[in-house]
Amino acid sequence: MKRKNLWMLCFIFMFLLSACGKSADMTENQMPDEYAVSVIVTINPQIKLYADINQLIVGVEYLNEDAKTAFSQIDFIGITMEEGMHQIVDAAIKQHFLMDGKDVDIEVVEIIDESCDGSAVCKKIEDAAAAALEKSGVTASVSARASVEIVEEADESEAADSEETNVHETEIPENALTETGATEDAMKELSETDTDVGTKETAQTEVSENVTPAIQNSAKSSCTVCGGTGKCDECKGDGYRGSGYTIPCPRCHGSLTETCIYCDANGNSTKHEGTCDFPNCMGAHVYRCTICGGGTIPVTCQSCGGSGKCNACGGGGTQ
Repeated sequence: MKRKNLWMLCFIFMFLLSACGKSADMTENQMPDEYAVSVIVTINPQIKLYADINQLIVGVEYLNEDAKTAFSQIDFIGITMEEGMHQIVDAAIKQHFLMDGKDVDIEVVEIIDESCDGSAVCKKIEDAAAAALEKSGVTASVSARASVEIVEEADESEAADSEETNVHETEIPENALTETGATEDAMKELSETDTDVGTKETAQTEVSENVTPAIQNSAKSSCTVCGGTGKCDECKGDGYRGSGYTIPCPRCHGSLTETCIYCDANGNSTKHEGTCDFPNCMGAHVYRCTICGGGTIPVTCQSCGGSGKCNACGGGGTQ
């Protein structure tokens, strides 16, 4: 009888160990071997989702500790991107990362399979996040976009196709002299009349001066990335991210504050008795953003390095 009980206790112990192991694994990054698209969702927790061509999640990467805290109980693998977005929003709200006035930022950062429509992915996830917020009653803004790199690649591909289609426009046409103002009769007269060498050279120089600008103008075109402005496509020439700038701070997204995850709304620590002693908080619960200093510290634009110039054309506006 004692041996039977011992075996039963061993079985229960092994089952508990197995269950604990599965729970622990949920906090680890699950990187897929193959995927079609990847998306980064930023609230304050920041998480990266990998999906296949059918938009089923095949991998997940926690990009900060807040993401592990907020989403470690969610099993993302095998669910749709829309369902994953619903669960992310719900979990962020329950753990006080997402509240009225905050932002949900969605960025499609990779498209591996060319048949995957980045715009459609943005739209579906944005709609799912908005629906989850509406259901919860929380008023927060949702924005979705493709990364600058994806947009640039699309523009370059479109420009390459355009150049290939219109390559004949940059060639000098056989009748270029006629198009620049010299009539066929005038050119025929020049060739048939016994004029002196100096007269012929003068006529040829005048024609050349008329042709050259047309060739130069056709060879130059506006930069396809900045549209000819010469300004960085991300910060629109500001060079910085933060309060008052075109692109908001990457951490607080323009809200200028962060919410402590180690205490409740009254500043009481969830880790021990008494007031929260987290250095940035110290019982305040909501404190100034640690990156932009609540809008007082300009954050350099990562795309242009603070220069404000377009990376593709170097600020010249042409390619």
